[in-house]
Amino acid sequence: MLLDLAKHGDDLVRYLLAVGKSGTEEEIRHRLKENSILFCNRFDDIWWMELNYINYLYGDLLEQIFRWVQGPLVLTQKEQIPMNGVGENDIHLVSFSADCLKENKHNLHKSFRKFNTKSTAKFLKLKYWICEDAKLAKELGIETTGDIYMLREAETPFNNKKANIDICDFPFTSERLVTSHELSEDLEKSWTKIMKQCLDQPIIIHEFSQFEELRFRYASNVLVVYCDPKKHGVTVYKQLL
Repeated sequence: MLLDLAKHGDDLVRYLLAVGKSGTEEEIRHRLKENSILFCNRFDDIWWMELNYINYLYGDLLEQIFRWVQGPLVLTQKEQIPMNGVGENDIHLVSFSADCLKENKHNLHKSFRKFNTKSTAKFLKLKYWICEDAKLAKELGIETTGDIYMLREAETPFNNKKANIDICDFPFTSERLVTSHELSEDLEKSWTKIMKQCLDQPIIIHEFSQFEELRFRYASNVLVVYCDPKKHGVTVYKQLL
């Protein structure tokens, strides 16, 4: 949407003041002079961007914007978990809080939304979920509010732990990965705990760009093993995993 600030600038300032996430009126007017692109999402988050960034709206930045606008998925039934897996090192991160999607409760999951925005690498099989249903949360082994729980299919090459919950007849493990206190104390440390779960397991590379990103963006030491189950056999493939 294009907005003529000469005609509607005051209305926009009043809206941003009402949302309460962009500072004082003076700060907002100063930001409007320096930034020509403004993104808003359903959580009333504001992303200010200079006009020259329009030349870079592709690749990783565009993916971040898309994930930021979309936000975490909303979990309303257990079936969504296995339906959104790809059979690799799938990690489902779930945060529960009753009524957290209501307009005045959006700040409860701000850090969680930041993690969702950052997870643009194609080799990351991460799904972020927000759950408001206390009964559903209990069925998924989620016992505390505001913490991040990790759900993974159990007894696989990527997770050999014994299952403690059942999702649609599939064995899963449910464990608390990051507490709300840890989120508020050290955001980067919490992000590192999530990334460790991704990088400590076998990663299946489907295209060179994924390997390139893993090697150079994350500066990770990589042992590459070529194995095609169609060529080398499923048994050998599973043994390697």
